[in-house]
Order: sequence, then C-alpha cells, then structure tokens
Amino acid sequence: MDQSPSLIIKEHLIAVYDLESFGPIMGKLPPAELFALLNCLQVLTIETLAPHRPLIVKNDGDANFMVFEPVEWDDKVRALLSLKEKLESDLKNRGYHCRASFSAHCGEIAVGRLGKEPFLSLDAFGEPVGVTFIMNGKPWKGRFNISPQLFRKLDAATRKLFHKYTPPVTYLAE
Repeated sequence: MDQSPSLIIKEHLIAVYDLESFGPIMGKLPPAELFALLNCLQVLTIETLAPHRPLIVKNDGDANFMVFEPVEWDDKVRALLSLKEKLESDLKNRGYHCRASFSAHCGEIAVGRLGKEPFLSLDAFGEPVGVTFIMNGKPWKGRFNISPQLFRKLDAATRKLFHKYTPPVTYLAE
C-alpha cells in the first residue's frame, strides 16, 4: 500500500458545524437558489476562518468540517464563535430561523492527502474526529460546545465564554 509522504500525525484542533432545521429550507428552495445560499454560507465560513489558517475547511451541504494547527487555541475558538454568530445572523437576515450547532475538540489525528488525481483531497482521520462529530448531537443542538480537553487548553478569559454542562444521570435496564 502506498503511504502518502505528506501524512502528518499530531495533535490538532477539530471543529464541525451543522445548521439546525435546514431541511425545511432546502425543501422550499429551487436548486439554483439553494446552491447560491450554501455558497454564500461557505464563503462566509472561509472568510471568517482564513486568518486563522485552517488546514481543512470541508463542506458537506449545510455542514462543515474544519481542522487547525494546535497553536493559538483561544484565537481559533473565538473565530469559531464569531463564525457561529455570523452564520446565524446572515440566515436571520435572509428570513431563515435556524441555529448553527458547533463542536470543537482536540487530539492526535492523521492529516494527509487521500485518493488519487484528479480526485486527491486533504482529509483527517482518527478517534478525535469521530468524537467531535458525536459531540455535535443532542442535547447540544444549536449551541457551541467544546470538549474538556480543549477547554483545558484555553486561557481564563476564553473559558469564561463557556459554562459547564453536566447531563443528568440516567439508569437503563436491558
């Protein structure tokens, strides 16, 4: 098997977002208008994050997957918070009321080129990627949540932007 010489295995910041209640919007818009809306949101995402040099900004419709180098943790988290506000404000100004669910985590992942030309792409894999996607589910829909691992990397001022959420204990029987 050919291993990519550009494969990097180290700690990164991983983030994902998904637009809540976007399905009904997609169902109402003609394809050209839907494409234009998603393009505007992707451009907004790229413009907001470009100063923070993301390695990957990968679009999947109304969702995005982003990977950053593990430096300037606070600046990147604040940029992601800003992006959430911008996305929600832009959608509201267009008459759509949906929130953006964000999750961010950090950990050692593999980042490298996947595939073959003409479809070669940069991608990332590893358990922290999966954890980030799982974190973006209920009960955190429409919010920005970060893992304890990432929280510990932030300075006190950035930490104050978040509050601890402890889910209730649940007992299950088989």
